[in-house]
Amino acid sequence: MKITDKIIKSDLIPWRNMKFLQPDGFKDLTKESYAKLRQSILNNHFLESFKVWQDKKIIYCLDGYHRVKVLHELVREGHAITGASIVLGWAMQKGRTAEEKHIARQYLRQWPDGPQLSEEIEQLYCHRCKNTWYPRTPEKPKVCPACKSPYWDIPRKNKQEDIITII
Repeated sequence: MKITDKIIKSDLIPWRNMKFLQPDGFKDLTKESYAKLRQSILNNHFLESFKVWQDKKIIYCLDGYHRVKVLHELVREGHAITGASIVLGWAMQKGRTAEEKHIARQYLRQWPDGPQLSEEIEQLYCHRCKNTWYPRTPEKPKVCPACKSPYWDIPRKNKQEDIITII
């Protein structure tokens, strides 16, 4: 049997107008889990896409009920939730091509005060294990993702230079 990709498209959606297949109270989160989800959205923006099914003009949300609940709460508190937040999270995920990042960058420019992707994402180098990688966020990493060294960005002192060769 051949397994095929049934993803029709990946696009921004009007999340405020989605219809939910889950009834209220289905798989409710504990207060602790809800608080963690809320804090994750505040800290990391929106990193996970909605799983939806579209029937004519109605978009049904298959997965994302609690995230939308948190987003509505954040809007009531005065936070700006835009497509920009969603695009930034999508663009920062591993495996995005340069073209996809360029498209996201162009889209984000509509909101100059909102989250932005830098023009160039600098490849980082670990001086301990010689690993190279692209960071997921603009902040400087605390450790190398491969060897976990906190000194990844500090060149080793070459002790070979201190040795005097006697011939």
